[in-house]
Amino acid sequence: MSNNTEKPSVVQIDMTPDGRFAPSAGSDAAPWAFRLLRFAIVAGVLTIVAALLALTLWVALALIPIILAIGVISYIAVRIQMWRRGVSGSFPVRNPWG
Repeated sequence: MSNNTEKPSVVQIDMTPDGRFAPSAGSDAAPWAFRLLRFAIVAGVLTIVAALLALTLWVALALIPIILAIGVISYIAVRIQMWRRGVSGSFPVRNPWG
């Protein structure tokens, strides 16, 4: 026989009718350190994205003069080949249907 005179502890669980746990008082707000960390992470990600977009735009704008120079050189090369072959005017038009 045991001499147990203590009352059993009662555990109370607050649940909503749909089976979710009811929020306790004051649990809606996150701690300030967590909110600061979340803000820092979001700001860091946005900064990295902005830097990558700026780098992409810079590379694209830097390639424009190179592409224009390649186009001019190609046009001159084609014109020289046409002059060497004795073709005048524009490019010969071929009939695709025979």
